[in-house]
Amino acid sequence: MAKTSVKQKRFVCRGLLVFVFFLIFGSLYAKSPSPAFIRTLKVKADNSSIFTVYENGFTLKIPGVEPSNVQTDLPQLPEGVQLISSKKEEFIGETGTRGTAVHLWFAFKDTGPVRLPPLIVIIGFRTYYIPFDDITVFENPDLINPQALVEFVSGAKFNRNFGDSKKFTARAGEEIIFELNLKYFSQIISFNWKLPKNSIFEEIETSEYARGKSVGRNFSDKSLPVAKFRWKPLVEGEYDLPEFALTAIAYNGSQRTVKIPNVILTVLPASQKVENSEGKIIDKRLFNSAFSEPKNTAGGFTKKKIGIEDCKKIAELRSLERNSLFSGKVKLEREQLEKKFSLSNNENEIKKPFVELFAVCGIILLALMVIFIILKRKKIAIMLAFCMIFAFVASFYKGTQIFKNYGIFAGGNISPVPEETSSAVQNFYGGIRVKISEKTSDYFYIESSEINGWVKKELVFEIK
Repeated sequence: MAKTSVKQKRFVCRGLLVFVFFLIFGSLYAKSPSPAFIRTLKVKADNSSIFTVYENGFTLKIPGVEPSNVQTDLPQLPEGVQLISSKKEEFIGETGTRGTAVHLWFAFKDTGPVRLPPLIVIIGFRTYYIPFDDITVFENPDLINPQALVEFVSGAKFNRNFGDSKKFTARAGEEIIFELNLKYFSQIISFNWKLPKNSIFEEIETSEYARGKSVGRNFSDKSLPVAKFRWKPLVEGEYDLPEFALTAIAYNGSQRTVKIPNVILTVLPASQKVENSEGKIIDKRLFNSAFSEPKNTAGGFTKKKIGIEDCKKIAELRSLERNSLFSGKVKLEREQLEKKFSLSNNENEIKKPFVELFAVCGIILLALMVIFIILKRKKIAIMLAFCMIFAFVASFYKGTQIFKNYGIFAGGNISPVPEETSSAVQNFYGGIRVKISEKTSDYFYIESSEINGWVKKELVFEIK
């Protein structure tokens, strides 16, 4: 009986040990996350940008698992990647759920895309492989300098970015539009350029960043616009990109002179027909000789040669028209003089007093509107408001036209560049009303429906 009692006790003890063993390990297994839950986990970068020469943080959050039940390990890391440190701690989610947060800090030597091997995570007695986010490593902002990009947008063959030295071709007289962009900067300090030789070159858009708007110190790989330009080389040959001087503040606060990409343009001879700035076809033979006599014909009538004094007289009459409210006699005299020389100047002058009158009417209507608002005469005030808006709009629209410079061209040589030595010159008759687009000390750039180019300023009588 004694032997039976001892065997029974041993059996009971063994049963209790097995029960405790399964109870402990069963509870650990029960706490292990499901495979579906594990697939939702990812090791995420703490910041949107990863840099070289910097401790970049990554975090894995495992809700519902205590830190004591979590162990981590890493396989061999790629070359140029170093694990600096790691730690795990308890975290509380937004809904109050507790869990484990695993923090890791890495240093990267090289820039570019990097794929880190999965993090080995042991929860209880089960092993999982948790992937990292795909990342791209950038140069440390404290070490990087502002970078300029040139983008040509005038046509499909120029619509690309140039980072290094690039070459492309165009024809003389062909219009090229390009943008200058900048990245890795916090603010532009100064921006200017030198006009290229034998070219028509103008800025057509200026961004707020070129005028000094701050971008801030937050890193961005996005290029921001500086300015857009129109460039028309007029003589065949090889051109460098116009010389730009751009100074910007880097992310580390230092001022840097930005290097512009080296772009080389080879200009071929103009095609037999080229387009002018208004899209009209001009026969290339107009540019063949500086000594050819102009064919002074228009509308089937032979143009009489007009003298400098007559051109000056037309400019004076147009100036009187512009500055007089009632100028019927002056206009008639001017039209008769233009008809005498078979000139087709159909444009009438905008009258300055007319613009001033509308501006004064707008101010008076504004004052009356305020008075009637005070008197609570809403209907009359609304009517006056509409009249006031019309007066100001008319004044503004006509006023913008007054500030454009016009003149009467006395006739003579027109050059594609502001130089007497240019080989591409055309000779044209006088008496034409032209727009003065640019001025230098000795030359005006003039435009009309018939001609455009550089002329000596004494050949243009301004309409004032």
